[in-house]
Amino acid sequence: MPKLKVLPKALIVAAVVGGGAFAAYKFMPKKTEVAQATETVTTPAPAPVTVAQAPVPAPIAQPPAVQNDAPAATEAATIPGPGGKLPGAGIASGQKTGTNWPMAENIIKVCSTSTYPLRNVISDGSIDNLNKIYTDPNTQFGIAQEDAMAYQKQIDPKMMSRVVAVFPFFSVEVHAIAANGSPIHNLADLEGKRVIEGPEGSGTWVTTQIIKQVTGIHWQTVEGNLSQKDGLKAVETGAADVEFIVAGQPIQVLTGASGIQLVNIKDPRLDKYGYYTKTMLPTGTYPWQSQPVSTYKVNNVLATFAYKSQYQKEIGDLVGCITKNMDQLQATGHPKWRDVDPLDIDRVKWPVHPAAVAAIKREAKHK
Repeated sequence: MPKLKVLPKALIVAAVVGGGAFAAYKFMPKKTEVAQATETVTTPAPAPVTVAQAPVPAPIAQPPAVQNDAPAATEAATIPGPGGKLPGAGIASGQKTGTNWPMAENIIKVCSTSTYPLRNVISDGSIDNLNKIYTDPNTQFGIAQEDAMAYQKQIDPKMMSRVVAVFPFFSVEVHAIAANGSPIHNLADLEGKRVIEGPEGSGTWVTTQIIKQVTGIHWQTVEGNLSQKDGLKAVETGAADVEFIVAGQPIQVLTGASGIQLVNIKDPRLDKYGYYTKTMLPTGTYPWQSQPVSTYKVNNVLATFAYKSQYQKEIGDLVGCITKNMDQLQATGHPKWRDVDPLDIDRVKWPVHPAAVAAIKREAKHK
C-alpha cells in the first residue's frame, strides 16, 4: 500500500521519543482531597492566510480490517521523566469549539472524584490525542477518529500497536462549508478551489488528506492552521472558498453562524473506503440550513495505551462509569450523547482493551 502523506516532524517526534518509558507512570496513584482541574492552553493568534498549491497526492488503498485483539504492550519499568505528578487521569479531547471537548466535560462531571480526578486536556485533535496517549504521562485517554488511527498506523506502526480503543463514542460528520451563493455545491466543485483543511494533525486534517488522495481532487490548501472560527471568517470574507470541519453535529461554531451553506459530499471511491459511512445532515440541523445535505461519518472512539497488566481497574472503572451513567449523559450532556451506545464496542474496527469490554458488558447486564 503506498504510504500517505508523512506528517511534519513536529507532529511525530514526540511519538518516537520514549513512549514506552512513560507508560508505567501515566496513571498516577490515587490521592485524597485533590481538586479537579481542567487543563487550559492559550491559543496563539492565527498566522496570515496564504494559499499554496497542494501537491498532487497518490491514491491510497482501502485500509485493511483490524481485528479486536488488543496488542500486549510492555509497561515500562524505568524512572519517570519530567512531569507525571498529577493524580487521576487526563482525557485529551480537542478545541472548545468542537464536540469532543464538551463531551469530555460531561464525563468529568459524572465520573471525576476527589480520589481519582479527571482533567480535560485541550488539544489539536485526533493525531495530537494519539501522541499524548503514547508520550504524555499526564494524559491517559484521548478521543480519536478511526480513520486517523488507521492513517497514523501507516506512519508509525509501533506507536499504534500500543494504542487501543476503550469506548465507542459516536460518529462525527464531515462538513464542507461555503459562503451563501457560492457555485460550490458538490465535492467535485472543489477542483482548483481554495480550501481550509483544519489544523495540521487534527481529525479534520486527516480526513481531508484521505479525501484528496482517494478521490484525486486537486484543490489549493489555505495555509495557516486556522481554527474553526478563523476558518469560518475566511470563508465569509472571501479569503477562502470552503472550510472542512469534521465533528459531531451540531457543531457549536456553525450553529450561531450566518451567510453560509453546506456542500454535498459524496463519491463512489469514498463509499468503498473502509472507515466512512454515507449519511445525511437533515434539514434544520443548523438554523440556517434549508435543505438536506449528503455527507459521510466516521467513528470516534475513546482510546488509551495498551496496558497488558497495569491499570486494569482504572480503565474498567472509567468505562464502567460512563456506561452506567448513559441515561444521565444523554439527558443532560451534549446532544451527541444520544447517538452513543456502549454496546457498539463490538463494531469498533480498532483493537479494544479487554478491561473495557468487560466493564461495558458488566454494566450493560445491570441496565
